[in-house]
Order: sequence, then structure tokens, then C-alpha cells
Amino acid sequence: MLKIWKGKWKQETGSNRLQVDNMGDADGGVSSLADSTSSAPSTSRLNCDNLPASVQESERPPKRRKTKHQAGADIVSGFPRESIVLYDPCLRSHSQSLDISIAHSTRQHAFFNPYATASQQINEELGLCASDLSWKRALVDIENSLPLHGDAEDVTDVTARMRLKARDVIKSWTFSMPNLNIYTVGCNVSPKFLRLVQVLKACEPMRKGFRGIVFVSNKTIACAMLDLIRAIGDLQAFRCQVLGGDETPETQEEILQAFGAETYNLLIASSLTEDLDIPRASLVVRFSLPNGYLSHAYTYSRSQGSQSQVILLAEKENSTHRLTLELLSKMSDAMKMWGLEYTPSVLPPSTSAQLKPFINPSCVGSEGHQHLTEPVTGARIYPTDATMLIYRIGAQLREHSPTLTSGDLRIEYEVSHHVSGHPAYVCRIILPGLLTGTFAGDASVSKSQARRQACYAACAKVIESGLLDPRLVSFATMNANTLSMPPLSEKNTGTRQFIMKRPNFWRGFRYGPTKTLYPTVICADSLKADGKHYGPLIVLTRDPLMELPAVQLYFAGVADNVPLLRAAPMEVDEHQLSLLNKYTIRAYRLTTNKRETCSIEQMAYFVAPLVPTWTAPRADAFYPTRFPNVATDICWDSITVAAARWAIPLKYGSADVVAEDIADAVVQDRAGEFTRRYDHLKLRPDLTPLSNPEDRQVPGGASNESLLDYVRSHSTTFEGLEDENQCIIQVNQVANWFDHLSPAFTPSPDAKNPKYLIPEVAWKCTIPARQVPFNSAKITVQFKRLSASFGQSSCCLPSCMLLPAITAPSVGYDYDYERLELLGDAFLKYISSIYVFVVHPEKEGVLHAIRKDLISNASLLSRAVHIGLPQYVQAKNPLLKMWLPPHFKAEGKPDDDGVNDDDDGPVVEDNIQPAENGTLKNTAGRKRKAKRKIANFWNPTPVQWLGDKVGAVFKRPKKILSHNFSDRGGCRRGYYGCCVLTGGRDLGLQVIKDLGVPLSAVSQWSDFARQAVLPSREVTVTLKPGSLQAVEKITGYKFKKPHLLAQALTHISHKSASYERLEFLGDAVLDFLVIRNIFREDERHTPGALTILKAAMVSNNVLAALCVYSELRESNPRKQAEEYALAEKEGRMPGQYWFEVEAPKPLADIVESVLGAAYVTENFNIAHGPDVIYEHLLKPFYDRHISLQTLAHHPTRVLFERVRIAGCRALEVVKKDSTRIKHHSVVIHGKVMGIGEDRNASVASRLASVSALEALDKNCQFLTRVCVCRRA
Repeated sequence: MLKIWKGKWKQETGSNRLQVDNMGDADGGVSSLADSTSSAPSTSRLNCDNLPASVQESERPPKRRKTKHQAGADIVSGFPRESIVLYDPCLRSHSQSLDISIAHSTRQHAFFNPYATASQQINEELGLCASDLSWKRALVDIENSLPLHGDAEDVTDVTARMRLKARDVIKSWTFSMPNLNIYTVGCNVSPKFLRLVQVLKACEPMRKGFRGIVFVSNKTIACAMLDLIRAIGDLQAFRCQVLGGDETPETQEEILQAFGAETYNLLIASSLTEDLDIPRASLVVRFSLPNGYLSHAYTYSRSQGSQSQVILLAEKENSTHRLTLELLSKMSDAMKMWGLEYTPSVLPPSTSAQLKPFINPSCVGSEGHQHLTEPVTGARIYPTDATMLIYRIGAQLREHSPTLTSGDLRIEYEVSHHVSGHPAYVCRIILPGLLTGTFAGDASVSKSQARRQACYAACAKVIESGLLDPRLVSFATMNANTLSMPPLSEKNTGTRQFIMKRPNFWRGFRYGPTKTLYPTVICADSLKADGKHYGPLIVLTRDPLMELPAVQLYFAGVADNVPLLRAAPMEVDEHQLSLLNKYTIRAYRLTTNKRETCSIEQMAYFVAPLVPTWTAPRADAFYPTRFPNVATDICWDSITVAAARWAIPLKYGSADVVAEDIADAVVQDRAGEFTRRYDHLKLRPDLTPLSNPEDRQVPGGASNESLLDYVRSHSTTFEGLEDENQCIIQVNQVANWFDHLSPAFTPSPDAKNPKYLIPEVAWKCTIPARQVPFNSAKITVQFKRLSASFGQSSCCLPSCMLLPAITAPSVGYDYDYERLELLGDAFLKYISSIYVFVVHPEKEGVLHAIRKDLISNASLLSRAVHIGLPQYVQAKNPLLKMWLPPHFKAEGKPDDDGVNDDDDGPVVEDNIQPAENGTLKNTAGRKRKAKRKIANFWNPTPVQWLGDKVGAVFKRPKKILSHNFSDRGGCRRGYYGCCVLTGGRDLGLQVIKDLGVPLSAVSQWSDFARQAVLPSREVTVTLKPGSLQAVEKITGYKFKKPHLLAQALTHISHKSASYERLEFLGDAVLDFLVIRNIFREDERHTPGALTILKAAMVSNNVLAALCVYSELRESNPRKQAEEYALAEKEGRMPGQYWFEVEAPKPLADIVESVLGAAYVTENFNIAHGPDVIYEHLLKPFYDRHISLQTLAHHPTRVLFERVRIAGCRALEVVKKDSTRIKHHSVVIHGKVMGIGEDRNASVASRLASVSALEALDKNCQFLTRVCVCRRA
């Protein structure tokens, strides 16, 4: 079976590698495949002598199992015989193609781009002959779009003139016949198609009952293959027909019936038709490999069991094809049997993850084709995709509800009526626990078409109800527009201007009149951080939202999570929709204090309060898709009051009356909508309007006026009070609710400058204080973050990891990519080093140069720009104070608020205390400047500045220089780090390849071990007796290949294989091990701390000290003994005693090369070899000597920092190097402060800095007395 594909790929004598026999000459040479008793000798063979018995299963007798299938087919018995046919990579032809001639004559006009793209694809799949023939089909479309008469020179329209020229070129072109002889220069077919021809020639198409199916990627390839086969004389016995997938259901049924009746004996089918009930065939060829387990199960369903042959075409040395074959080899027997016994009523017995395609499909269809749009990802769902999606939904239901059986999830058919003597089928999908549990489609001419209709209708219902998990939808691979590198900025050195990705989350929603809204509950009642009680709110959208994580808010720096709960759809009428619109505008204006409005038709979402007694229900474990109904819990009374009026007067009088009225109220000092608002602190029954509180502050200092006199003197409309003995309210101004979105927000102390209001001249908002709308602002900001990050990602990553990976520190969020960047940088160095080590057999110096070209900052930036990644980087603070919801616009009239305020009463202009500075500034200029600065999130061309120098910023322990100098490659490396944490090394490798790093020779991790070429035992030295056992005892690891250890311990001066290549690999392995472990040890470590720890752990001096400490190198560690004795005497941990030792570099190289040898020994698996050595040897040494508390800073760095803080700029290090002794002097303002001498320059510099620090400690006033840099 397919397990034999897990063998080696290349041909290699005497090893466990594929032994591939050529399939004969171009004119044939393949034995018959029609004989059911023998397998085809022309396919790929295995030398199975050295393979395990579990792998040698290709010739086992087929299982004898009988089952029924569609009428007219034979009885299936056993699995079909499967064979892999390998073909050579397609080489580019040097012949003049029709593509080039048309492009030259039409000047690459845009009209011909689709035809040229199709021709290029055909050329790669079938060859130059088929590529030229494809233009014959295009000629029909070109001529239909031409004017009735005229030459190319007489036509004025450019497009028409180009079409005329293309028509003339095609008609005058000499089309050549297919040349299958690979030994001639004129061979014009691809090696892949040549293999197909050889397979077909080996068949006996004239035998009664023979049917063959060739599955290709799309209809374009199918039509070109049809033209090519018809042009080959040796294949005239095949009666071919194309099944492209875009035909009408009636046409498809006619083709399938004709194929079953053997009117056609060879069907060239697109992969879009896999789910159709195609009659079983004796030969099934996968010209394009199956893209998933479901796709290959369909291959089984089209075969006649043991009476048929399945051929899989795969390209030699193609890592993607190899990966596909290896994945297919893991297909379960249950899934194979489902395909073999294919019954249209049974869902496949597989998980939702196993039903996912191996590779995201290419984008098919166009704007005019019928499709559904998944609202979260924007992925399109065509009718051809609906069946697979329903299968995955059914599998997910089984995973959530284990009690569901295969009988509960099923597909039923019935005949509704007859049309022209043919039955019309209606299909019903039974999915218990999902909405009503039954979904039916329109009647169709066949069961397969009826199944598609029912599945498509079910998908529409699930999307409409908001129950579709976005992870179940496969992203269609779009052809990304290649972007060019922006020029460097003239003002901001080293930065470039990039256009930001505009949020498209709300743009995909439906707008206009609606009766159905989808609630998402903001459970603000769970907030307990600031001691206040908040009521639950709901966000109502026209389309269902995805399942969102909890919203994080901050109170005094402490995070508090607000859960978000999806609720069942609800129906609203026009009046209720109008109330929701007005209430949402009120809530927005209360949040932002801006005069903006939005019509009902254009409002993206509505906000509404729930009754205070509402509590979140417990989830139904058996039916997780059943959402709670909140339609009856909406507080319509509050909505009606808020929609009619903005503010109402406060009650005044006794303390009891005022206390009852201000409970749960937001107080304001005037009736106007845009004014200051206050939280009441307490009632002051001891004060009246005639009082003058002692702690009262007014502009200019204390006031001698009473509260009443102050209001009378500062208001032009005040007419007096009815009650001069009413109590007073002490208030505190409401903080900006957006501040709770930032972890750095610290509330100001209450009552620092107490303010007092007279109830009779005060008002309260109609929106209660518990219905705080800043949560809706937060959720909108979160939507913006999500919509900017979803894009067209190559892999599914959780938003909690993806968002930090693309967010720069300059944004100011509580997360950014700095920590992930360190991990991603180590992983990128790690994987690129492995790749260079495996692919290039050169020496260490050459390997360094090649790796630099792969992962340099300039290279990463170029590839990131090429695939359009900078547009998703969040490097710009969104300026929440300027936040504006979708489609909200400023009103035309300044005094018109767009909401019914007819009953608001007269607005008191000046019955409030003036601004704190005593004046009312003219803010018109500032408002105009703010409008010019930023409009809102929906700016049509938002831009940001991103920097080039990534490694230079993050390889040194320093912060980003400016808020707009984002780390472009750092974000990219942060993305790698995100993938490593999420899916391990395999996902990290996939993302690195998807993001453009050229690792073309590998597609999965096992390719490294397969392609590695290691030195043999003959070219390595022999270890001394006892050396192997000694090293294994020290490292804690048993070396399975001692000759690799011998190479790791051999110096480069030796004539045999030395350790330089293993040291190059081990250096990257060590970096990754160190970063990974310190990253996991403490999440509170800052990026700077991680950088310092990593630099200390991988330095040459540390590794050399480790080598001596562990006795890998025999030595007399005098400094070590002295430090240990001193540490024991002082009662502390040992420090870094190796700073003053000139360590030979080979000592550090030995540690890295031993790690590299263990890594290669374990077939590039870090868990078995290097991890063992790290835990047994390196980690104990690091734990004993290196920590942030005991880590000694380099004295030179301390000296420079001390002088810099003092403001001195006159420090220099004078070096006088002789042949043997290095003399370094530290000079400050012409005075020598320290001298150091040593044979090693770094040690001499260190000694000079230590001496200078001691001199400054003894003379503390030296810099103050001598330095004049600050005064200068």
C-alpha cells in the first residue's frame, strides 16, 4: 500500500532508496496494465530488501470485501492496485512560443493576461505544443470581441487593435504536432504528459468494459489535454470527454451517463468534480496529486476495487509531492474503506482536521459565480466546496458530541417528481444539534447534484446564523500583487513609507434595511476592579460575528477581562431599529464627545443595554451551537428614554430626593450634549448654594463668593433658584473611558481639587452610569486589530499569538513582538544554518556567507515587501481619542446633532465653573489641526514609516530610537517566533517558506536528514581509547555514530575531517536552545534581559569556561578555584571568573561542535541529542554562574554609561599596541584615569576601564570639577 512511499526518494545503490525504472522509450515500452493479475512493471519500484517488514506491503493480497455501488458498475472486491509514476522536472523550452509572439505584438495588453496565464500553466503541465494549441481556443473569444471589419491599422480603439493583431498572429502561426521523442530537440510535450501517454499506451482501450479517468487540476488543463490526445495518432482508440465542473447539472449528468454507457472511455475530469457520482473505472490516473484524504478517498470511490489500477504521477526530487505522498501514506483504513464502499448517504469517518486539504486551493470562480462569503476571513464558498465543508462541520459535531453516531449524521434522498421521464432528486442533510438539524436543497437531476444543492443551502444557513467556525474554511490562495520597494525617506533616515492595510472587517458586512440582528453580549457585569457595578451590553450586527476572546481592560494598571458571549439571532421591526440607531449615536457621543452621526442603513453595529438582572447562562455541553436568547432581556425603556432626550434635569431638594435621583447617574453641568461630565462622589447636606466650601478651588485661587454668587456672575441665562436651601453634590470629573484600554493608565487621585454642583442647575445623562459604552469602543478597536491581521495568512494562528507578532512596541499596547522577535531570530538562524549545512558541502566561511544572504536584514525586508507583509504591521498608535466607528460622519450643521432633541429644553451656556486656568481658549485652530492630522480609522490612504535596520536595533540591548521607526524584519522574525510557539518546528518551517525565504530543497523537516551528506568513517580520525566513554559521561548522551564525535573533536589544522562544519551547525543549535529555554523560564523577562542572558550564555569565554569546567578539555582552572573559594567565603553564588582569562576559541568551538555532532546523529532532531546535553551539561553550569542578579556588566560599558550620565563627552580610549603587549589608557579631558596592559586587547581594555572606575570612585568630584561639556 501507500506506506512504501515513506522510503527514500533518490536512487542510491545499496541503500533504502527508491529504485525507479524508466518507463521505456518515448514510443512506448510499457507493459499492459489491463491484466488484473499482475501489477504494472512500468511504475516506480522499491528495493525492499533492506526495508522493515511493516513497509513491504505493496504485494500483499487485497482484502476480499464486496459492496454495492451505483448501477451498471461491477462488484467491488478489495482495494485497487496503486502505483507511483515518477517523471522528470519540466525544462524550459528554448523554442519560440506563441506566447512570446503575441506578447510582443500586443505589447502585453491587459486583455490577454488571462489567456497568457492559462497558456503558461498549460506549458508547465503539458508542454509547448499544448500551450500553443490553447491559443486556438482563445481565438474564438478574440474574434467574437472584434469589430465586423477593418484592419489593425484602421481601428482607433487600442484594445480592438491589439485583438486584431493577436488574431493575425494566431492565424498565421504554424502549429506543430506533438513530438513525443525525448531524444530530439523538437520534443514539445512535458515529461509529465509523456508518462501519461505511456500509461495509456499500456492499456487496452478496445477491451469491453474499459473506462479510464484522468483527474487534472482545472478545466483549462483538461481542455488542453483533450486537444493534445486527439492530436496523437497512437491514442485514437481513446474516446475522450472533458468534465470541467462549470457545466450545467443537466450537461454533467449527460456526460456521466455517456461515460457509464461507454460512449466515452476516457474522462478527463477537473478536481472540482471529485464529489460527483462518476461511474467506476478500471483505470484512475491522478495527473495532479490528491489534495487531502477526502480527495484520495474519492479516488478509491471511482475505482473498481482490485479489478482496477490507480496511478499517481509525482515529480522527481519535488519536495512538495513527496510530502503529499507521505501524508497520503498515513490515511486511515476506515477512510479508504469509506471511499471504496462509497455510499452517498454516509459521511466520511474522519476528524475535521483530517478533512482539511493539504495545500490551500487556488482561487477559483469570479465575481459572477455563485458563492457564499465567510464573514470573518472573507473566504469564498462555492457550490463545489459546500460538500467538503459540510463533511467537516459534521466531523466537528462528532468531536463536540461523542454520543453522536454515524447514523445520526447522514444524508437522505428522495425522488420529488419526474422531468422528461427522468427522476428529480431532493437531498436532506441531517446534522443533529445544528439549528433545526435538517437542511434541504432544491431538486436536481442526480443525487450528487442534489447533495451539492443541499450542502450549499446548509452552508448558507450556518453562515447566516453565525455558527460556522472560520477554521473549517480553507483559504483560497490568491495571487498577491508584487509590491516594489518604496524609496528611503529624505527626512527620516533609514525609513520607508508603506501604505497600511485598510481594515476590511466591516466592509464585508451587509448594509441596508434588515429585520434580523446577531447579538454579542459584553458581560460588563463581571467587572469588579474599580468597585463599581456595570450592566451587560450587547453589540448587534447585521451579520454574525466570530467567537471572540475576552476583552481586556485596565483599572489602576490591573487587567480585568470582560467575556464576550454570542447570542441567538433576534428579529426587530423598523421602530426598534430606529431606537437602536439613536441610542448607539448617544452612546458614541457620550464616549467621544464628538458631533458625529450615522444613518440606520449605514450603521455597522448597534449597541443596546440588557436588564441589570441578566446573567450569562451555562453552555450546553451536548449542543454547543445553541446560543442563549437575549431578545426579551433588552432594556427597551432605557433605550426609548435615551433616544428621545440627551439629558434631563436633576431633582433637587432634600438629601434623600437627590440621592435617589443621582444613583447610577452621570451628572453634567449643563443640558448641552457636548460638555463636561461628572461622577458624584457624595452628597453634602451640610452645604447649601449660599455656602463657600473651604477646599473649593476656582481659577485664580480661592474664592470669596458663595456657590450661588459664582453661578450668577458667570452665567448670562441664570434667573435664580427656587430652593436656596437644597443640598450640594460633590463631584469628580469622569475620566476618559478610552484610558481603560491602556495598561499604563493611572487614575488621578479623587477629590484633589473638589468640585461642587447645585442640583437645580445640573443635569443627568439619560444613559445610566452602569451602561458604560467604552466597552463597545474597545470591541471596535479589537475588530480593527483582527481585521488588519487576518489578511491571507498562509497558516492558521491564534489571534492571541498573531497580533503580538505584527505589533511594534511603538504602538503602546500591552503586547508587542520584541520577545517573539528574539525567539524568531534564533529559530531563523537555526533553520537557515541547517539548510546551508545540508545543501552546501563547503567550509565554514562559505557557509557563513550563504547564510548571511538568506537571512540578512536587507534580504528579509526585500522578501517581506515582495509578498506585501508591511501593510499588516501595526506600527502606528491608533489614536483612540480620534476613534470613529464605520460610516460615522460629521454633521452638516454645527448645532444639529442628528438625533431628536426637540424636548431637550433650553441649553444653559454658562452655568458652570470655567476652565481650570480661568479662561476659555479658542480651540478652533486646534480642532482644524486635529482634523488634518487624522480623520479616523477609515482613512483611504493610511501610511506608516518602517525602518530597514532591524538586526542593528535588536541585536543590541537598546530601545527603538523613535516611535515611528518600526522594526520591519523584527516583525517578520516575531512572526516566526509566533509560529514556533504555536505549531513547533514544522509550522515554523512552513511559514518561513511561505514568507519567501528561499529554502527550495526542503518542504518538511525530514528532508534535512534525507539530503544530508556526512563524512564517512574513513576520513575521520580514530578516538583514543576511553575518549568516547569519557565524553558520553560528561555530556550524558550516548553517541550512536562515534565517528561524528571524532570529527567534532578534531581541530581544523588536522588533515582529516575537522569540526568546523559541525561547529557552524552547533552554534545555531546552541543559540536556539538558550533562547528557547530562557524564553520559557520566565515570561516576565523583558527583551533586554533576554538579550543580556543570551549574550552571556553563548559567548566564547563562557563556553571555554564550560569546556574546562566539565573537563572536556584538561586544564588547571586556577581562576575557577579562586572564584569558588571567594564565593564560598562571602556566602554568594560564583560569578563570571572567566572575564580576565584569554580563552582560546577552540575550547568554545568544541562545545558547539559536540552539540552539532549529537544533532546530526539524531537525524536533526533537537529533542533527543542536544536537549539531553543541554539539560545534563549546560543548564547546571548556567544555573550556577549566570543570572540577572549575579551577571556582571562589562566595566567598559559601566564606565561609558557613568560618564554619559554626568554629561561628559570628552572620554576616549588610547590604544598603543606593540608586537606582544597591548597598552590601553582611559583619558578624560586630557587626564589619564586608568591604564591596562595585557597580551589580549580585550583584557587590556577591561583592566583600563576597571582602573578608571576605581579612580572615579576615589575622586567623586572629578567630573563635576573638570568637565565643562554641559556648560559648553
